[in-house]
Amino acid sequence: MKVKYDEYDIYYEVHGNGKPLIVLNGIMMSSLSWHQFIEPLKDYQLIFIDFIDQGQSTNGMQTTHSMQVQVVKTVVDHLKLKEVNLIGVSYGAQIAMQYAIKYEVNQLMICNAALYTTPWLSDIGRAWVLAASHKDPELFYHVTIPYIYSHHFYNKNNSWMRERKEVLLDVFNESFMNRMKRLIDSSEGYDIREAIKNVKAKVHVVASQFDYLTPADQTQKIFESIEGATFSFLENCGHASMYEMPDDFVKMIKDHFV
Repeated sequence: MKVKYDEYDIYYEVHGNGKPLIVLNGIMMSSLSWHQFIEPLKDYQLIFIDFIDQGQSTNGMQTTHSMQVQVVKTVVDHLKLKEVNLIGVSYGAQIAMQYAIKYEVNQLMICNAALYTTPWLSDIGRAWVLAASHKDPELFYHVTIPYIYSHHFYNKNNSWMRERKEVLLDVFNESFMNRMKRLIDSSEGYDIREAIKNVKAKVHVVASQFDYLTPADQTQKIFESIEGATFSFLENCGHASMYEMPDDFVKMIKDHFV
């Protein structure tokens, strides 16, 4: 399904009934990325949204975080949701927190994120942009994908990773690369270290021991900045925690969103 935000067509999906959970994508993801969780979370109403420059939503000219926040608000209003519950991973977590700063949110789960774009993360983003500029799918894969996973998972599941690589080489076309550059650029200047205190939702924060993009100590600062927040630390896990530990991910959702 699609809804209009400004001149953009925003793609979203709704699965099931029950307590509504809006699930917000990491930077390389789309609604399709969450389909494996539909059955395990069948007791909820799952709402997946493709941000501008993701999945089946429209391309942007110059994408910003504030635009993505309004994308979420557009879907919330369109569906006439009586309560807003957000799950955000990485890029989606940044948008979820900014949404909760601006609008009323009941419950919030933040996974593998930081309060601002650190110099470390900014330079990683620059490397990704440079790789994308070469329009070489294999180069882009090797500069990005290995660091999204923990070394434990990557080494143990190397056959799966090789199969995944073949799929992603087809996904990493010129259009995808251009979208990635705009999405990465949209995170430059992201900083909610002061504004985060305005979040009033019930919040659960998830950090991973071997997150090489948003290290656990950075994610923990989100937990420390929100009064009443709870915290989970995933050992031997990387940035893509929902894929490395899907059972733990589902359990945390069920424990938090009751």
